[in-house]
Amino acid sequence: MKALFRGSVIKGMRLVGVYEDEDQAVIEEYLDRVDGPVTDNAEKQFHQFVDLIPSSQSTQYGDIPPQSRVVLVSGSLTRGIIARGPFPARSIALGYAVNLSFGQTANYYVVDLDPEFVPLRDKLYSLVEKTAAVA
Repeated sequence: MKALFRGSVIKGMRLVGVYEDEDQAVIEEYLDRVDGPVTDNAEKQFHQFVDLIPSSQSTQYGDIPPQSRVVLVSGSLTRGIIARGPFPARSIALGYAVNLSFGQTANYYVVDLDPEFVPLRDKLYSLVEKTAAVA
């Protein structure tokens, strides 16, 4: 699974959604078309997929609905970004973050789906569903 982050130089990157690995190409193609024409860096939207490391209890969570997926993120520009998840609820992710951070120098932060991206998230999920139906 991969977490899709989107944002601008001014606003920073925020979580759009969590997608299957095979959905990345279709989503990137769509976002490249949508984001392509803007040349002003203050307004330009960027996107990045980050590989998710599944939690050790991921099989217990079952199928997590796309609207309630939460991830943990740690790292920096120099060390790189590490993302874990998805988790079915913020409280579960927070408990896992405490366990991961105990005795370590890295801190994990819970990242929720950004409400600003609801229309985009809906569009991307419908795009992915159409692609899966065709295949």
